[in-house]
Amino acid sequence: MESVFIPILIFIIVVAVLMVLFMGGDSGKKNQGPKIIGCPPGFNQALAYMEKYGETGIAYDETQKLLCVLHQETNQSRVLSPANILAAAFLEDGMVLAKSLRTDEQGKALLSSLLTEEIKVLFEDITEASTTTPEGANKPTSQTIELKILINDPDNPVQTLNFLNMEAKRGGLIYNEASANAKNWQDLLGFLIRLAGKKTPQPQAQGAPQSQPAATPAEQPS
Repeated sequence: MESVFIPILIFIIVVAVLMVLFMGGDSGKKNQGPKIIGCPPGFNQALAYMEKYGETGIAYDETQKLLCVLHQETNQSRVLSPANILAAAFLEDGMVLAKSLRTDEQGKALLSSLLTEEIKVLFEDITEASTTTPEGANKPTSQTIELKILINDPDNPVQTLNFLNMEAKRGGLIYNEASANAKNWQDLLGFLIRLAGKKTPQPQAQGAPQSQPAATPAEQPS
């Protein structure tokens, strides 16, 4: 009788351990899931990105062609129409890989009112979607990948999103994911900037950002 009981007991213990490991692993995945942006009601997120190394996020409403930028540290978000997106630059280790800006007359007028000496380094006298080759392109590793967005807001014109903030091997999984993500958003912003230049809408300077509840974990589009 004892010889039968022992294998049954061992079987029960093994099953219990497996269940605990399975449930724990599933819970861990949920807790580590990427966050979706907490934008205002009526903003339908088709794409979203939340920094892994900071508190800033970005989302895109494809139907309304709107962009939402969230700063979790201050629990504030702002929604931007293409008319209020003036320029964007994709940088790696401080060197610009790609950038685009408004080239229509209305866009140029807005740019001239916002281009301080510091901002001019990134956004003045560039052609739409121009590209440069960084001096450190042959380095085996990269430290930072970021996207800078110039918006029609005199008080806070430059929004920065970090896609990489650690040393990563070029060609490696972490680097490739960060670089591809930043490039995708740069391409999208370039599209919105071109759209604004063609439509030449009447933009309005952005006022105080709206306070929004903190974002909740959810699956993040790649």
